[in-house]
Amino acid sequence: MRRACNHHPFARCVAAVAITTAACRTGAAQDSIPWPAANHLAVTVAVEVQSVRDSVALTYTIRNDARSEQAAQAFALRLDVKDYRISGPGGWVADPGVIQDSSAALWYAGRKAALIRPGSSLGPFVLRGTGLVASVTYRIEGDYAPPVYNDSTGQPIQHATSFWINSVPGRTIGLIPIPADSSPTGLLRAVQSVLAHFCGAASGASGICTSLNAKLAAASDALARGERVAAADDIRAFRQELASSAATALGSGVSTALQIDADQILKRL
Repeated sequence: MRRACNHHPFARCVAAVAITTAACRTGAAQDSIPWPAANHLAVTVAVEVQSVRDSVALTYTIRNDARSEQAAQAFALRLDVKDYRISGPGGWVADPGVIQDSSAALWYAGRKAALIRPGSSLGPFVLRGTGLVASVTYRIEGDYAPPVYNDSTGQPIQHATSFWINSVPGRTIGLIPIPADSSPTGLLRAVQSVLAHFCGAASGASGICTSLNAKLAAASDALARGERVAAADDIRAFRQELASSAATALGSGVSTALQIDADQILKRL
């Protein structure tokens, strides 16, 4: 009897025909069937960021390069916020929750026809929730044929490699929780950290990043002196520079994300 191991991130091994026990056996690497690679693809993730009332809407589009060896079958975004909703394009299942040991939003193709083939793009993958807009990690998994266990040979199948390892990694814009200290000072520290991550990933943005950091530092100093009006003026100047100058150096998505984060501080001043 042959048993195919399902490669969905949440699934376990299932039998190809009716059987009593459906668990795949495991064994030493030298005499076992390896789990196929799911990272033979080159992908990019574009994102649009919008503020919608008291929440943030992020709309993702995945591009699978024509040089890729695999179609894309799953998209996971690390996500630690609690208040959010997700939806996906036709043929894709949106599945919030936990992937192995990490909270995440997961989208996966519900049928072969919905896979993102090499040379094609697909969206929208939509996340809407509350939190600070920040740099987060994602993974995209390539489509592959799962290993098959054959009772006649008894050759075991290796444990499935972690979804977070056997996939293509990257960073994009997502949501992180509002810090426990949600005062203007606490939020300002969080936004300084968010800015540092974005600036660290941007080439040729040192000048604008220095200027933006100076405005946040001035706001922090003003808050330390108890001058909330002056701090608000500094945050508005930070926001204005993002709107007028930062999009070219940091990207329009990052510029919009940081403006939304600045608004979170201003609401508390």
